[in-house]
Amino acid sequence: MTTPAQRVYINGRFFSQQVTGVQRYARETLNSLDVLLVAGKGEEAKGLRWTVLVPKGVADLPTFRCIEMKEVGRLSGHLWEQLELPWYARGGVLFSFGLTGPLAQRKQIITLHDANVIRIPEAYSWRFRMWYRFLVRRL
Repeated sequence: MTTPAQRVYINGRFFSQQVTGVQRYARETLNSLDVLLVAGKGEEAKGLRWTVLVPKGVADLPTFRCIEMKEVGRLSGHLWEQLELPWYARGGVLFSFGLTGPLAQRKQIITLHDANVIRIPEAYSWRFRMWYRFLVRRL
């Protein structure tokens, strides 16, 4: 009797954003992961099922051989990430390439690239700073 594959969902919100450092990192990492999975070199990834969840209406989504791309929901931005993404990622682990993730998701991994919001707060709007402060403490 075989056990079902563990689901790993990837927060694909970055595909709806302008490409800067975080988005480039996310795209390149996904490309590399797919290459490793195709080559069978991702031993730790055996038994995992990889799905990128993306808000609907995002143009120019890539095609992968071992990673599924799935457009979900009706919202966009933070609302999509906070309200719809946890529903579609239920039953699995959610990985976010950026610092944000849904507060309602219990099993998740986020990536902390830097602490610029804390180190250089004047570079960000007060709304952005407040949201990130709130979010980081809870995640």
